[in-house]
Amino acid sequence: MADSGERVLRHLLRAGEELAALAGAVLELLAERAPARADWHAALLSESQRWAARAHGDPAAARVAELFAALAEVFAEPAPGAARAEPQPGRAGRRDTRRKFDPPPGRWDTPARWRS
Repeated sequence: MADSGERVLRHLLRAGEELAALAGAVLELLAERAPARADWHAALLSESQRWAARAHGDPAAARVAELFAALAEVFAEPAPGAARAEPQPGRAGRRDTRRKFDPPPGRWDTPARWRS
């Protein structure tokens, strides 16, 4: 007779396989029905233009138009051959935390550095 722990483990493994198969089927269905990136870009761009038409008399509409335009840029197709922007020198380096967190040198009466 099989050990009861072994039987439980076998059932759990089968349940895990079933759940993984179900998750795969759901992902396939979602991928088939999800709008393409170009569709999102076109919809957000048209919404931005619709709000921009009202923006000349309404500052809030101008801000909403800017928001939709920024979202449209996120979904825009990258230009062919365009590489990622190179990080600016100085920004990619080590963060300067001494000025932000440490007190000025010489203000404390202890010989050890103050840690933030």
